Amino acid sequence: MPKIAKLLTQKEIDALKFGDHAVGGRGLYIKKRETFSCYYVRIRKNGAEYTRYLSGVKSLKRARQIAEEIQEMVKNGIDPREEEKRLAEETARQKEEAENAERLKRATFHVVFDEYYREIMVKGLNNPEREFNRVRNHVFPLIGDKPINEITHRDLYTVFDPLYRTKGETARRVLTRVEECFLYAKSLGTYGIIQNPCNEELKLLLAPAKKVKKETQNRPALPYKQLPKFIKLLLEIGGVDSLMFVFSLLTSARSQAVRLAQWKEIDFEEDKWIISLEHDKQKRADPRKRTIFLSTQAIQILKSLPRFSDDAFIFPSGVKRNGATTNYSDGQFSKLIKRLNNSPEFLGGVDLHDPNVLDEFGKPSLITQHGTVRSGFKTWARDDVSENFKKYDEQAVEYCMLHFRDAYNGAYDRANMVKHRREIMQDWGDFCISEKELQDYLNKE
Repeated sequence: MPKIAKLLTQKEIDALKFGDHAVGGRGLYIKKRETFSCYYVRIRKNGAEYTRYLSGVKSLKRARQIAEEIQEMVKNGIDPREEEKRLAEETARQKEEAENAERLKRATFHVVFDEYYREIMVKGLNNPEREFNRVRNHVFPLIGDKPINEITHRDLYTVFDPLYRTKGETARRVLTRVEECFLYAKSLGTYGIIQNPCNEELKLLLAPAKKVKKETQNRPALPYKQLPKFIKLLLEIGGVDSLMFVFSLLTSARSQAVRLAQWKEIDFEEDKWIISLEHDKQKRADPRKRTIFLSTQAIQILKSLPRFSDDAFIFPSGVKRNGATTNYSDGQFSKLIKRLNNSPEFLGGVDLHDPNVLDEFGKPSLITQHGTVRSGFKTWARDDVSENFKKYDEQAVEYCMLHFRDAYNGAYDRANMVKHRREIMQDWGDFCISEKELQDYLNKE
């Protein structure tokens, strides 16, 4: 039988000389050196012996307890080294899980969307700030502080159901960004997202809200009483696009027709403009329903411009070496309005926002060419303060705007009220600007 070491007391251990000594218990020893002391356990397993040091254990009672546990593991066929390794790995795993849980708790939708904005939206969109602001205003208040991996399709439903019912187009744009944010987060694999909540279940829940039709909102327009001042501002600034805007106001014409207008469409003998079939929104074959009668002011502008050829654009964006002209894009009027709005020193007190049409953020919208040109003319013609509504036949006003909507498509009404339309367009030109003032501006060019 192996010799059993005597159970030493702490006092006896303290009296031991430097060296290695059995202190009693199941294989418990102490290594005493001049600079340190350390308990260890000698372990015999499968004919081999190794040592397990009890680093940091100062208490004799605790050392004997650990030695007892180690020897009991050996007795039960458990390798203490493997068990120690397993416990260390388990502790590390639990620590990592706790850290991940805390990190995911901090990874709210707001935080992740900020990252998606910096990494994806800023690099790929022309106006990322506007897209970000939509999400900030409509999504952050409801789920912005919720961990992104805990957001479900039900959470998104609470955001988008009311939004679709009131602002369908905004809802569609916001949902696109939210869905892309979840795809981005899922692709990283670090946010614990297993399934994108922008799924078929969400689409099913939102189907009724998407079908809700909202009232058509008017396009933002400058109040018609400010148009004379605005026209003078455009003439003062000068440039082809400014004159093009003035011409569109004087003719109440749509953007496409003005931008693509060619000299061959103008009849100077009859003072009229017959819009080409391919440039007319309604695609009417009858040229009488594509005819705008020109005021003397509109004719003045046309005669002030260089004419390269019959096929040339009246308001060219550029002229090539061979004399061919290029046309402005459909965004040119918006660019001009934004440029003016960003230069308040040139506006002279003209506010380019429509207080009656609010944007998605509840602020007055920047005016549009279409709204200003079309509603400006129609509102002036139907104004009751100046009693224009008594002077101008309502159907004639509609014809001036090329609105021909009788049930029989003009089969019976073939007069088209030409004389009255000419009078209306001349009165409108006189309201916008006098011939003399316009000529003074054109002479500066």
